[in-house]
Amino acid sequence: MPCSFCNCPDHNISKCYIATIRRTISIWNLKRDCNYSRNLNAYSWFKSNGQHFPSDSEWRATAYGNHRPAEMNVLYLLDKIHRMKYTPTFPDYYIWKNDNHVFKFVFIRNPSLASHVNDLTLEYTDLSNNPDRNSIVYEFNTLVRGMRYTVNHPRPSSQLSQSNGANSIRQQQQQQQQGLQQQREQINRQRLAQQREQINRQRLLQQRRRERRANEEAQTQQEISRFERELKELSLVEKVIECDDCPICMDGLGDTNKMVLRCGHQFCGDCILNHFQREGGTKCPACRTDFAVRVPNWLPPTTQSSFNTFDQRPLTEMVHPNALRELVNMPLDETLSALHSLSLISRD
Repeated sequence: MPCSFCNCPDHNISKCYIATIRRTISIWNLKRDCNYSRNLNAYSWFKSNGQHFPSDSEWRATAYGNHRPAEMNVLYLLDKIHRMKYTPTFPDYYIWKNDNHVFKFVFIRNPSLASHVNDLTLEYTDLSNNPDRNSIVYEFNTLVRGMRYTVNHPRPSSQLSQSNGANSIRQQQQQQQQGLQQQREQINRQRLAQQREQINRQRLLQQRRRERRANEEAQTQQEISRFERELKELSLVEKVIECDDCPICMDGLGDTNKMVLRCGHQFCGDCILNHFQREGGTKCPACRTDFAVRVPNWLPPTTQSSFNTFDQRPLTEMVHPNALRELVNMPLDETLSALHSLSLISRD
């Protein structure tokens, strides 16, 4: 008996893959069965609970045994396509193999369709003549088997919660480690910046010290050169100018404690030494001729025991009480001489 759908003599409608595909496409896209030769309601026999179409998410393929083999083939294919659309783990395409024929079903978005038609249009491609059909079928079956194993062997909720908790803890630890690593890097950068700044400061100080040392050495060399030049320029008189009294203190000059300057004038040793320690003390008090040269960086003495000045503190603060008793018991001339030697009174 030929097929009532395609009129092929070698099979009937229960084994007609063309009828199964076209009826499935019509039911999914148009919500009606295109097989008019059957005594079935073309708009309702494929509904679940009498109200849900296969393209609806609530549709379920039920009561396979209540239909003939041709309708059972259609329901089987509709069920696979329904899973493809509404199961998150299912591939976005479906491979259906019937004997030597291979078909690939996919959804195509077509907004130009009528409002009562699903926005995703089901289409199919005949891969029977495709040389890669076997590899396509193998890849699809492998993918479905892997998903089926995941669905049939789900992890317990406790393991999932533990895994999620472990993942959150691991993420927190990673974030903490990243934060610590960033802090370490920032501290290292600050430390390196401080070290560079300290090294630069030390280099600058060393450079300033070298420059100061070089300037001091150059200035010292200039002073030494000036000292040597002025020392060579000093005049020397071979004849001594005879006199009996010191031109400064007007005391008589003896054979000892007498000094003769380069210009030939004679002075008491104490007088000329006191004169030499003053500003301008390198000139002769009599003829104002230079008889000496100051060494570089010479400073005058800071003591107050000059020729015309004396300490204004009470005598009891400057002399030990025992020495003060001895001064009181000494003759007047010896007492004045002792006080003068201690620079406590002036010669005036």
